This record gives sequence, structure tokens and C-alpha cells, in this order.
Amino acid sequence: MKIIIPIAGKGTRLRPHTYSKPKPFMPIAGKQVIDFILETLLPLNPEEIIIVHDRYTEVAVKRVLAEYFPNLNFKFAMQYLPLGTGHAIYQVKAHIKEGDEIIIAYCDMIIGTDITRINTLRNTCDGILFSIEVKDPENYGVVVHDNFIATKIVEKPKDAPSNMANMGLFYFKDGFNFINTYVQKVMDKGKNVKGEYYLTDAFTYMIEDNKRLLVEKIDYVLDTGTVDKLIEANKFLLQGSVAKSDNVVIENSEIGENVSISSNTVIRDCKISNSIIGSNTVLEGMDIKDSLIGSNVRMKKEGKKLNIGDG
Repeated sequence: MKIIIPIAGKGTRLRPHTYSKPKPFMPIAGKQVIDFILETLLPLNPEEIIIVHDRYTEVAVKRVLAEYFPNLNFKFAMQYLPLGTGHAIYQVKAHIKEGDEIIIAYCDMIIGTDITRINTLRNTCDGILFSIEVKDPENYGVVVHDNFIATKIVEKPKDAPSNMANMGLFYFKDGFNFINTYVQKVMDKGKNVKGEYYLTDAFTYMIEDNKRLLVEKIDYVLDTGTVDKLIEANKFLLQGSVAKSDNVVIENSEIGENVSISSNTVIRDCKISNSIIGSNTVLEGMDIKDSLIGSNVRMKKEGKKLNIGDG
């Protein structure tokens, strides 16, 4: 089993934080987003974890992964231009050999599911599209299915034929064939109207070839791709608790529910709730909520809702 995680991209919806770190390294619930993604996937005992980065994130990605996950076998592929999810996955072509099973996991989605059920499903299908029922399917790519066998993929339909949305977690039994046949078809067809290559078009080609793609429900999904959604995901994971990393100092302060504080941070004379605070930060005299404050920040200014990047 090989896991592919595309990390390339500017992370514009999470700025200013993504000026200094790729979005999967954002702090959340006392960890990083990437920690929760890997916790879901590692029970499969992957042979390799292949990271697709761009030229801007390469140094940070390699440094952080080596520091936090020294025992995992990472491989790397470069996506030089931001040409979509299909283009990103195509960059790992050289790493995938015949017989390789693959998992593709998007880097800003925390998925709640027992991934080991793949072990019992792999002999009944060609792939699995992990999905969840949504109330607003017009805002998602939805999977039309017949008794949970995919029959069609529709992007953000006005009149949704299904409320099952794919959420960026996919399994393919024959990873070599998936990339060299179906992702290759996406590349050969050329860019779509948005100037990109979509991975979901490869799923459509598989369905047209009568490949059996299961639609498997997940327990929950947490989108961490924007400031507000990251704070909401932090709230969901903490369930009212407080997460403090090593060497956190709190003096004369009231720390409310759903607060995540990274290492070596000092908080004095503050009132904080429903917020994420980075590492090596000093906050004094703050009364804040629903805020995202980066690392290496010094603040003594009053405020209510803040979005402050690193440094």
C-alpha cells in the first residue's frame, strides 16, 4: 500500500498563515492537521507515503516531515505548476509500480473512518470513494450510485441527483493502472474550462470502463482549508476541552472551551475561548475568541476576533 498526499498549492484561503507554512502543518487540537490525517491512514501500514509539493513548499515540507515523523518512509514529487488535482497525482507516476495499491488523501481534510475496512473490501471492488451525506450537495462534487456502486460523478450540480459528496479520500486496488490509464486520459484530454486537470474525471473514465467503485460512508469530515473552518474543526476535536503542548505558561488568565495552545507559549492576563494559538507566542492582556494566532507572535493589544500570522 502506498499513500499519496498532495500538498502543493498556495493555501490562499488560510493566509496569512500559509505564507510561512503549508496548510497541513497548521496547528489544531494540540497537534498539526497532518497528524490527524496520518492517524487515520497509518493503520494500513503503508510501504511509502508520497508527498506532492511545489517549489514553494518543498523545503518546509521535507524539513517538518523529517522532524516530526522520522520513522516514516516519505517519497517526494514536484508539481511545478498549479494545474489541479489530476495534474498533482500524475506527478507521482514514477513512484507507482505494477501491483501497488494506493490511497489518495487530500491534505486539508480530516476524515473520521475506520480505514482498515479496506482490508475486507479490496477483493470486491476496483476502488473506493469515501463519501458523506451532505445537506447542500450543490456545493460539492457528488457521487451518484446504485446500491453504493458509483454510476456517475457530478461537480456542484444545480439539481443534485445525489447527496453523497466525495471528500478527498480514495482507494484504488490497481494504482499503476489508475494513474497510467485513467489519470493519463485526463492529461491527454487537456485542461478543462478552468485551466486544470481534475482527478474526478479519472473516476468517470473508470465508471465508463465498468470498473467497480464502491461508495463508502465516512463518520465525519473536517475541512481545515479556511480560517473559520479550521477553528470549527478545532472545536469539534476538542469537544470543550483545552489542548496544551509542552512548556506552556498560563498566568492570571481564563482559558475557556476549545482552546489549542502550542509549545513554549506564554499567556498572561488573558481571556481566551474557541481559539488556536501557535508556538513561541506571548499574549498579554488579551480578551479574544474565535481567533487564529500564529507562532512567534507578541501581542499586548486588545481585540475580540483576530487572524494573525506567524512572526
